Amino acid sequence: MSGKDEGASANDIDQCRATPHRRRNGIFSRAALHFGAYLCSTQKAYLVEFIPYRLPGVWEIRLSPLRDARGFFMRAYDVALFEKAGLHRPWVQENHSHSERRGILRGLHFQFPPFAETKLVRCVRGAVFDVFVDLRPESPTFGQWEAIELAEDNYRMVLIPRGFAHGFCTLTDESEVLYKVDSPYQREYEGGLLWSDADVGISWPVQEPFLSEKDSQNWSWRTFVEQHSHRMRGLYLV
Repeated sequence: MSGKDEGASANDIDQCRATPHRRRNGIFSRAALHFGAYLCSTQKAYLVEFIPYRLPGVWEIRLSPLRDARGFFMRAYDVALFEKAGLHRPWVQENHSHSERRGILRGLHFQFPPFAETKLVRCVRGAVFDVFVDLRPESPTFGQWEAIELAEDNYRMVLIPRGFAHGFCTLTDESEVLYKVDSPYQREYEGGLLWSDADVGISWPVQEPFLSEKDSQNWSWRTFVEQHSHRMRGLYLV
């Protein structure tokens, strides 16, 4: 693969199709989207697959590395393809998290409007169990959670819309997570949900994670609902 002509424009997009996607419960959800582009001067096409989750607005993105004897080349983000899927956002920050042991749990974090965040999360080293909880009072899945394993060798990302709590647990001795956000960090608008809250009932892969002192004091679900959930209204977009 040559490094020449690695940029793709909207004119490079040569394939778009929608297919039903079956979730774990066997029910067909919204259509998965497949978009293709030429990745480099070899004219080898690659596909990006966008898979909707049960929680409205959450999408799994599957990338396609192009391999040869040297290794692989992969475009991790393409504005044209994400715009085709309706998922491009005006990203303002990208954060890099490094964890040095298995069983570290970070979260569950979120920000209130007007600084609520969309997140695009990817693991580039090791593996993590990534969790997201719907905090939007108008949503039919308010209070429900889903999860995905992100790993350096599965080339998956997850897009989490505004109005969700997000966190992850490390599955390997070392892990690194990159995530884009479309709102800047604002300490005065941040909130946290307790990882082990029984009302949310997340099935974490660890029972006694390594936590920060701050995360060990996050709100219970009941406290969030009674005292803070009204601040998340207006984030659910049909």
